[in-house]
Amino acid sequence: MARTDSDNENIAPAQARRARASRDSEALPTPPPRSRAPSKKQAAQEEDEVAALEKKMEALKKQLALKKVKAAKESRAARAAQEKGDQDLESEESMSEDDNPFPASSVIKPLGPLPIPNTPTPPVFRKVAQKEPKTKPRKFLAVVQTSPSEPDGMSPPPSPKSAEEPENLFDDEASSPPSRKRANSGTSSPPPAKRTKQQYEEAPFRDGFVAVRGAKPMAGDYADIPHAIIIRACREFTGRIVGVYMLPGAGLQDQWAQECFRTACGVAKCHYAYTERIGKIIKFRGSQVRGKTISTFRTLLASAHGFERSTSGKVIAANRRKAAKLLTNSAFHYKEPEAKPLPVGFAENKIIAQVRKATTFLAKDSVGIVFPNYFNPISLENIAMELTALEFCVKEWSTGSLVVATFSEKATKDSYEKHLKDVKKWSALKPAVVENLRKKWYRRASETLVSDITNDAESGINDAQEEALLAELDGRTGETDSEDEGNGGDEDEVNGDLS
Repeated sequence: MARTDSDNENIAPAQARRARASRDSEALPTPPPRSRAPSKKQAAQEEDEVAALEKKMEALKKQLALKKVKAAKESRAARAAQEKGDQDLESEESMSEDDNPFPASSVIKPLGPLPIPNTPTPPVFRKVAQKEPKTKPRKFLAVVQTSPSEPDGMSPPPSPKSAEEPENLFDDEASSPPSRKRANSGTSSPPPAKRTKQQYEEAPFRDGFVAVRGAKPMAGDYADIPHAIIIRACREFTGRIVGVYMLPGAGLQDQWAQECFRTACGVAKCHYAYTERIGKIIKFRGSQVRGKTISTFRTLLASAHGFERSTSGKVIAANRRKAAKLLTNSAFHYKEPEAKPLPVGFAENKIIAQVRKATTFLAKDSVGIVFPNYFNPISLENIAMELTALEFCVKEWSTGSLVVATFSEKATKDSYEKHLKDVKKWSALKPAVVENLRKKWYRRASETLVSDITNDAESGINDAQEEALLAELDGRTGETDSEDEGNGGDEDEVNGDLS
C-alpha cells in the first residue's frame, strides 16, 4: 500500500524527535556504575582460587628442582663414562702390522739405542731444627756484673730541672753501671761521638704466640733466649731505680732501658734489636719495684709499732697518737724513735733492714747480688727511697685507721727529695764513719752507687738534731760488728723479691 503525502508528513516529525533525543542522550555524562561489596560466597571462591594457584606453583617448583637434579646426575654420569672411555683407549694394545697404515719398512730406524731421558727427582723439603745457643736461657741471669767501666753516653741522673732526652745507643759492647768517680763528680761530660747504627734482627716470639691488639706486652711473649735477656734487663733497671735514682724522668728511663737491654745482650752474647715494645716491658719494672717496696713496708709496720685495724674509738685514737709520734722529727726511721730528748740511730730502724732482705737480697739471683756495683756500699739514694716508702706507710695510719693510698710519683717527689737531702747532710757530718756504716749494711744485705743529684728541697734536720747526730757519730767508727744497728741480722726474712 503506497504511502500518501499525509503519511510522509506525519513520519518526518517523529524521526526528527528521535534524532533530537539521541543527540541529547549522547551529550549527557554517563553515570558511574554502582559499587557493590562482594558477597561472602564470592570472597570464599576467590580464596579457593588463590590457594589452588599457590599449590600449582609449588608443584611446578618441585618439578623444576627434580629436573635440575636429574640433569646433574646425567651430567656426572656422562663425565664418568667419558673418563672410563679415555682409560679404555689408553689400555688398548698397539696396532698390529697389518692394521698399521704405515709399514715397518717406511719407518725411520735409529742407528743406535736412544738415550733414556734423565728425569729429575722432585726435591724433598725437610724442616731442619735451628740450633739453639749452647748457653742455657736462664743460666746467664745469675752472671754477676762487676765491670767498673761505663758505656758511652752513660751519665749520672740529672736533676729534674735539667733532664733531657738521651740518644739511642746501639753499641756492641756490654753496658755497665756508671763508675763512682763519675757519679760523684757532679759535672756532666760532653756528649760522646755518635756510633754507627747497627742493624740487629728483632727478637723472635715463642711458638704459638699471637699478638692481640691492646694487650699488655710481657717478657713471656718471646722465645727462651730473648725472654731471659729481657728479664735480666728488667732486673738491672730495677737496680738503678733502687740504687741510683727513685724517680727518673721519661728521657732517663728510655736511656736506662736501652743500656740495660744492650748489657743483657752482651752477657748472653746474642744481640737483638731494641724495640719500643721491649722498652715498655723494661720500664714497667720501675713502678713495680716502688710498689713492692711500699707493700713490704706496709706489712711490717703494723706489727713493729703495734698498729691495729679496729672500729673501736680507743684503738683508733691510739693509732693516731702513734702515727703522730713517729712523724715528729722523722722518728719513724730511727733505731730508737722514742729516745729522749731526740731519737737515736739515724736510718737504722729494724724494719728497713728487714725490707732490704725481703726485696733486694732475697736470693742469689736478686739484683743486690747480680749487680753489686749499684749496692756496695748502700747508696744514699737507696736510703732516701727506703725512708720515703716508710713515711708513706706511716701516713696511711695518720687518721687512726689504715687508709691504703695510691703511690704517686708527683705526690711523693717532695718527700723523696727532702729525705735525700737529710741523708746527704747526715753523711757529710762524718763521711768516713757513715761510709763504713753503709758498707756494713751491704755486708748484711743491700746495695750501692752514689749519684750527685742537686736540689733545692729543704732539709728536715734542724740545728738541734744536727748536733745530736754529730755527738752520736763521734763515739762510733762504723766498722765493728758489736755496734748493733737493730737490723735484725738473725731475724727471719720476709718473702717478696723485687727481682
